[in-house]
Formats: sequence, structure tokens, C-alpha cells
Amino acid sequence: MPSDGPISPRNKLANLLANYRRYADALIIMPAELILIEAKIVATPGIVSTLELYGKLLPLTPELSEYRARRVRMMLLWAVNDATLATIARQHGIEVEVYTPDWVVQDLSARYGQHLRTTSPSWTPPGAAN
Repeated sequence: MPSDGPISPRNKLANLLANYRRYADALIIMPAELILIEAKIVATPGIVSTLELYGKLLPLTPELSEYRARRVRMMLLWAVNDATLATIARQHGIEVEVYTPDWVVQDLSARYGQHLRTTSPSWTPPGAAN
């Protein structure tokens, strides 16, 4: 996963902070490319810049040095589509995938179904009362 670069044994503070190295949710290593994925159930505004940061850190990650020459594709995966963030992500060259498994719909409906607003965003859990 992308990191803040090499951790030098001579740098005690860096070693102590190694547990705080940044990382993406998934990295798929393909023969000709790397697919860097950040996933959320509901997207947050900072997700685009977060994934861009991970993309910049990827070549600095010592554990991935053998893959530096490969093309990097960045992808956001979320369960609840956010058209505005999807547009911004695509403007930054980031792919967007929406995957909404049944368990997410059930969970969101159980948590928030009784609190649906009449002026709610475009997404409403299937089967939720209006």
C-alpha cells in the first residue's frame, strides 16, 4: 500500500510513527498496471484528494518498488452514488464504481429509514417508506 516513503532505522521518530503510514483500501497488482482503490459506503468530500495523495505516495513505497514502472489507475468505490463527487473524481482522472450490496441497503434503511427527509438527496434505500 502507498506509504510516506522509506522508514530509516536511523530515524527513531519515523520508526515510532510507522503505524501511522497512510494506506489505501486496496491495491490490485496487474501485469501492466496497478489499480489503487479507496472505498466508502457513503463518499466524503475529501475522498478525491485522499486518493490523489495515495497515488503520489505509491512510487515512494519501498515494498512496491518493483512495480514503479507500471501505470497507476485510481478508482473510487462506493455504495451510495454521489453524482457531484463522481464528476469531480472523473475530472481528476479517477474512475468511479458504484456497488450497492443488499446488506448496505438493509443497514442504511435500518439506521436512517425512519429519518428520511422529504427533500432528501436523490438516493433512497430501495423498499424504504417515502
